[in-house]
Amino acid sequence: MTQFDLSKDFGSDADLERDGVWESLSEETKILVASTDSPSYREAFNKINRATRRRIDRNALSEAEEAQLMSGIIAKTLLLDWQNLADGGKIVPYSYDVAKDYLIRYPKFRRFVIDLAGEESRFRSEEKEEAEKNSSKSSDGPSKTEPE
Repeated sequence: MTQFDLSKDFGSDADLERDGVWESLSEETKILVASTDSPSYREAFNKINRATRRRIDRNALSEAEEAQLMSGIIAKTLLLDWQNLADGGKIVPYSYDVAKDYLIRYPKFRRFVIDLAGEESRFRSEEKEEAEKNSSKSSDGPSKTEPE
């Protein structure tokens, strides 16, 4: 008899949701992404004023307005940091303003970050333990949950 374990399939680590997990984009480049279930992400949406919310509900925001709004929220609550991210061959240090700008300028990057942040399995304690095990087996680099 196989049991369905809610904690394994639906549980998550609140610290990982809030503080994020590192996602490798290449050997040297990674981004720190928090969960769309994090309190800060939910709070950011709650702070959107009523008039803007009505426009969102009616799909009345222009693409540019939506990109501005979403990129600000994502840069503040989901895309928390990066290492060795380059644009045009130049390494770009992380800051909220730079992150927001890149999320606006590169819509596919914005969608990529949202997709990562929405993958619930990334924020489970089991995933953290597995990443730590893999990290301790190899001294070649950092784990998924820890920066270099």
